Amino acid sequence: MTFSPTRILGFAQGQRIRVIFFFLSVCILLLIPKHSDTAVLCSPIRERAVYKNHLNYRFNAYGDFLLKRYSVHGIDVSRYQNKIDWKKVKELNKCDNTISFVYIKASEGEDDIDPMFSYNWLETRKANLKRGAYHYFKPKRSGKKQAKLFLATVNHFPGDLPPVVDVEEKGKMKLKPFQKNLREFIVEVEKKVGEKPVIYCSYRFYQDFIKNGFKDYPCWIANYHQTKLLGNGNNWHFWQHTDTGRVKGIIGRVDLNTFNGSMDDLEKLCIKSI
Repeated sequence: MTFSPTRILGFAQGQRIRVIFFFLSVCILLLIPKHSDTAVLCSPIRERAVYKNHLNYRFNAYGDFLLKRYSVHGIDVSRYQNKIDWKKVKELNKCDNTISFVYIKASEGEDDIDPMFSYNWLETRKANLKRGAYHYFKPKRSGKKQAKLFLATVNHFPGDLPPVVDVEEKGKMKLKPFQKNLREFIVEVEKKVGEKPVIYCSYRFYQDFIKNGFKDYPCWIANYHQTKLLGNGNNWHFWQHTDTGRVKGIIGRVDLNTFNGSMDDLEKLCIKSI
């Protein structure tokens, strides 16, 4: 059957009005811009383009909510972000919200050093960005040897953020030997740096394997696309809330994080002396 405009003209008056309203509704919907699913780190209260397109996307309702609820935001990076233009990242300070801190991957396991670490560590200091370093923990490798690699790689300074151990896998290890090995890493790092390392992991991993054994240590929880950290109350320090952020100066996507406190609170966590 072929659609014919002449048939519409033969409709009764009420039917013609309904058809006209239908076509008008379709046209209006087509003209409304869609929100991006990608979060960015520069926030007005209502959605609008940000500082001279400094960031490539707009905020959706989820990202806007986080920026109104929390005031201290940051990113974490590794070799996967390639060479970062930290001067452009620093320019976010001209926006309504800023990048207040950066965590940089330093090492992994017993012998893997991130090839971009030295560059990122130096350039963030030049850009006067609050920085910290993290180690990716391999549960079947010696915790002490991993700590030795991390400490040999990172030259910490007073004012730097506390070290982070990134714990994402347990394998088939039983809980007690897993926690014992992780504690060996943490103790070695804490002894050298003088501050408690932060433990990074997913929300479920924290509940199952970390919470009961490391209650005294700051936690950094990865839990994406939520308006709050469900079930964890206020017992968290950092929250990685998306892995699809876009920041000018960084190629590709980047993790965005929120700190549960003020800048003064963040300063209290930092390394006092080495």
